[in-house]
Amino acid sequence: MAEALPLRSVGTFIELLIGAMLTPAGFVTEAYLVVTMRNHWSSYYKWLQKGRWSWLGLSRQFVRLILRLFP
Repeated sequence: MAEALPLRSVGTFIELLIGAMLTPAGFVTEAYLVVTMRNHWSSYYKWLQKGRWSWLGLSRQFVRLILRLFP
């Protein structure tokens, strides 16, 4: 998945992903409150809204990972 995200965004993505998995609804605001984040809320908001990453690229990498693990 690192190919779909810029290197400096990987940590941010992992923090939000883990936080979203720990919350019942999976909302970003809940994720921020559940996990002790490294940055201020506005950093995550800016990353989600204006960051240089692609949902499609991330999805493609995830599908490739799943297909590699479960042929």
